[in-house]
Amino acid sequence: MRNNNRLTKYLSPIGVWALSFGCSVGWGTFVMPGSTFLPIAGPVGTALGIAIGAIIMLIIGRNYYFLMMRYPDAGGTYTYAKKTLGFDHGFLSAWFLVLTYIVIVWANLTALALIGRYLLGDMFCFGFHYQIAEYDIYFGEILSAIGVLLLCSLICILRKRLAIWVQILMALILIGGIVLVFIFAMINNGGQSVGQPAFSEMVQSSRFMQVAHIIALTPWAYVGFESVSHSARELRFGRKKTFAIIIISVFTAGLAYILLSILAVTALPDGYDSWTAYIGDLGNLSGLTGLPTFFAADSAMGKIGVIILGVAVIGGIITGIIGNMIAATRVLYAISKDNILPKWFSKTNKDGNPTYAIMFVTAISAVIPFFGRTAISWIVDVTTVGGTIIYCYTSVAAFKKARTLPRRKLEVVTGAAGILISVAFALYFLIPNISSVSTLSTESYLILTVWSILGLLFFRRIFGKDTRNRFGKSIIVWIVLLLLIMITSVIWMQQENTKAITTVKDSISERYNEHIIEYHTEDSLIDEAGVEEFVAEKMDRLDSILLRNNLLRIGMIVVAVAVIFMVYSLMSKRQREYERVKMMAYKDQLTGIGNKHAYKRLEAELNQEISLGQISAFALAVCDLNGLKTINDTLGHTQGDKYIKQASSFLCGVFSHSPVFRTGGDEFVILLRERDYECREQLVGMIHENNDKNQSTGDVIIAVGISDYIQGFDQSLDSVFSRADAAMYQDKQRIKSEGNRYGRSPKGAD
Repeated sequence: MRNNNRLTKYLSPIGVWALSFGCSVGWGTFVMPGSTFLPIAGPVGTALGIAIGAIIMLIIGRNYYFLMMRYPDAGGTYTYAKKTLGFDHGFLSAWFLVLTYIVIVWANLTALALIGRYLLGDMFCFGFHYQIAEYDIYFGEILSAIGVLLLCSLICILRKRLAIWVQILMALILIGGIVLVFIFAMINNGGQSVGQPAFSEMVQSSRFMQVAHIIALTPWAYVGFESVSHSARELRFGRKKTFAIIIISVFTAGLAYILLSILAVTALPDGYDSWTAYIGDLGNLSGLTGLPTFFAADSAMGKIGVIILGVAVIGGIITGIIGNMIAATRVLYAISKDNILPKWFSKTNKDGNPTYAIMFVTAISAVIPFFGRTAISWIVDVTTVGGTIIYCYTSVAAFKKARTLPRRKLEVVTGAAGILISVAFALYFLIPNISSVSTLSTESYLILTVWSILGLLFFRRIFGKDTRNRFGKSIIVWIVLLLLIMITSVIWMQQENTKAITTVKDSISERYNEHIIEYHTEDSLIDEAGVEEFVAEKMDRLDSILLRNNLLRIGMIVVAVAVIFMVYSLMSKRQREYERVKMMAYKDQLTGIGNKHAYKRLEAELNQEISLGQISAFALAVCDLNGLKTINDTLGHTQGDKYIKQASSFLCGVFSHSPVFRTGGDEFVILLRERDYECREQLVGMIHENNDKNQSTGDVIIAVGISDYIQGFDQSLDSVFSRADAAMYQDKQRIKSEGNRYGRSPKGAD
């Protein structure tokens, strides 16, 4: 295997469509009409909501297109967030990106068991058997799911073009099968009663709210359409065509949802006079009648219709696995290229495939069939929140980038709209009881909390190894994540407690409802004792459940806060080190006073004050040491350094209220303000007196010149410095002419 760490181009326009469409439409497309869409809004309400949702997704899609044109790299939202907002935001977006795509692979794997049971009966229900969350799991179903996973993985590893051709074929089979069965159903099943009533009578909400509830499911319905953004570097054609392909993909996905929702109400089993009665009783049905879309296909075309729709479902499952595997591995590849994950994630084979990343996704997915459909559905719910997070990050990145470019008002608008849309979706799914339609399951809140905590722990690990100082620039990211943990844990605990209380209440009512009359018999004391014992037992059980939930929530928050504290401590330590290094850059290493860089920074600040007319009175003193060169030449640089430090200490003592800078080997500059400025003549006189005294001792002699800032005349600090420098040279000449020790053997040279 050759490791060139480079993705090669292989995607054609139809390949991009197959990726985008195939990742959006899977097994759920065939189930959701009966289980969710129709009960919420009916056929017409569903069609309207799905269509409006498609338009909303195109706003997000426009943001993806805008960013793809500027950042044609692997990683999609991760790359966009990293480039525009920093690595902290990039990591957070990647954490939910990986979860979203891998979980969709898991969802399609576990769907194989369902399709087998509905269409093939007990064919794969053999071998050992057990239950998780009241869902039966058989070895035969596990074996078939792992077999399909390994086949898809092998296709992806061997040849990218083989994988995309399989994706194209399965995508065409998927949409073709849906359209074909729908046409026959409308011909053979259609009638005046088809689709009546147009909206749902199963929920207590207006038609407007019914459509709104379907729109709120948009992130779930269309998540994956953006998968092409992760393969932007692998396109074999101009990127300008990608938005048109995204439009086609989104509307094709919307068409699939709408056709299947209408298909589900074109036929009714015997004994039902309306689709509302039929759909409302699905929980009591099995086989084909338990899947309205397949029952309609059977009614319209017989077994051939079931086979066609079954093959279409298989197409949806295969495209979901391959497409999301490609998307997930490209995200892992991009993260690895930035040295956040081990390097082997970005190793590619001779075909330009991130082979090890594919193997990793395959390995962690192979255990999923052992957990069954019910447990995985809890995780699948979390992908909706993950989708809103990555859409929000993409919109923020587009908005921020567009504002820096000319003539990009459209992208500014779509970016802002995408942010508002994503936030609205997130609130809808995170806040329970915001509508009459249920959102996330109780277990999903717990999973979201745990995943967020794991994200904090993983970030702590990579932050500790961040030698390039890329992370830790935005504490707000981790505060928001902590708030997400607290909110989801509170909601989980509240719903879990409510469930426990309801269970206890129902069990007490069920146990004694039939014996309520007996409480008034002669044996009432015995019965009352029994009641008290039973209720006490149930309440003790309830107390233990509530205590467990409270302790678990407290534990999760403590872990999250501890990790945040550790991250913050590391950030503070790094900031202090940065400030220390920064200060060292402005400090003279020999004397400890400000160096030339520090003086230049001060000069820039004073020039700005001068230009704004905000400057106060000040003076500048320029000093030069006499005899330093002679000391260095005769006594060595060690004695020269002592001479410089002696001069620096003396100047700092004289100008005790002013900053002193060493701007050269023997040159010093002092800025005099306020107290020192008022006493400037006396301070300069102290230097002259010291020079006179040191002529006989051979100690430090300093030439000094001073100049006041003249308001309205001096336009910059440089003109003040020039006058002070000239005055210093005049003083130097005076010292020489008076027979000072310039040119004489310095102290200790004899």
